[in-house]
Amino acid sequence: MSKIYIYDQIGGNGIVALDVIKQLSDLDGDIDVHINSGGGSVSQGIAIYNALKEYDGQVHVFVDGLAASISSIIAMAGDTLTMAEGSLMMVHEVWTEIAGNAGELRKEAEVLEKHTNTILDIYESNTPLSRDEIKKMLKAETWLTAEEAYELGIATDISGALKQAASVNINSFMNAPKELEAIIALNTKSLDPDPEPEKSDPEPEQPRGEEDQDDHKNISMVPTAEMAAEAANGLEWRAEYNRGGTEVGVARARDIKNRKTLSQDTVNRMISYFARHEVDKEAEGFRPGEDGYPSAGRIAWSLWSGDAGKAWANARREDDSEAYYDPEEEEEKNFTDKEFVARLESAKQRLATLTKLAKL
Repeated sequence: MSKIYIYDQIGGNGIVALDVIKQLSDLDGDIDVHINSGGGSVSQGIAIYNALKEYDGQVHVFVDGLAASISSIIAMAGDTLTMAEGSLMMVHEVWTEIAGNAGELRKEAEVLEKHTNTILDIYESNTPLSRDEIKKMLKAETWLTAEEAYELGIATDISGALKQAASVNINSFMNAPKELEAIIALNTKSLDPDPEPEKSDPEPEQPRGEEDQDDHKNISMVPTAEMAAEAANGLEWRAEYNRGGTEVGVARARDIKNRKTLSQDTVNRMISYFARHEVDKEAEGFRPGEDGYPSAGRIAWSLWSGDAGKAWANARREDDSEAYYDPEEEEEKNFTDKEFVARLESAKQRLATLTKLAKL
């Protein structure tokens, strides 16, 4: 597999579009593009994005450390986007440094707005997020961990632990998170010619008489093959029928389908979901042979891995799991309400059409 590394600032004395175009002209077949950059020139970054988009083979993008600013746009060019555990992605509005008179500043503001609209178009066409959601993220200078990018549907997968780090000026960002400091620290450590070996704290002794706690810790948090199959079925249904669940449910289904290790926090969310949506099983279309099968509720149930997932999660229950507060519950409720209103309006329109036809 051919590889391209974008491990520097974009433009200037760093990586320019012509460098990438020359590399692409010598390649054929699928390629891997590895990104570890704090960003740079908007025009150069967009040119690199377009060059990768026009490449004939499959483009697989890997964020090895940091994809910030315009380098996050380059990441959008991938047919797949894999982020390493511990890596970060940052998106923000286009900005510049300029001096000049009032007319020149007004003209530059217009240019910035056009560039911002361009990157909005790119993010919107390559992610499941709405334009309004993206605008809010850009305005706030949003930093995403690999897990957060995956949950939002921006990243398609998460790989092993971070191995590459970026050297960037942390003061050039408004909301740089603590995780960025850790990435920069890793970069400094990797340059140390004689690093001291890491010392690990000795494991504390396990108190005797707590066998039950020990057994609980040894329970696997990896979804079963049956759960993976059910989640995959839910994803296929949702793609075919365009109904059922939310982006939260889709992200959960991808994790389960790929049999990723789930946290206790996620298990609590699953238990809460199944408890709240058990009533959906009584609705028409939940079971094979019923009108409207599979219903939106049936598809959502499968996204969360169905009865197999319910039993699996309950086996890992905490005392307050069922009453667990899920901040995403409101999103699911709003989605369901909107879906119901849309279906109701559609039914009204069909009824009006049938009424008119009956009068002919």
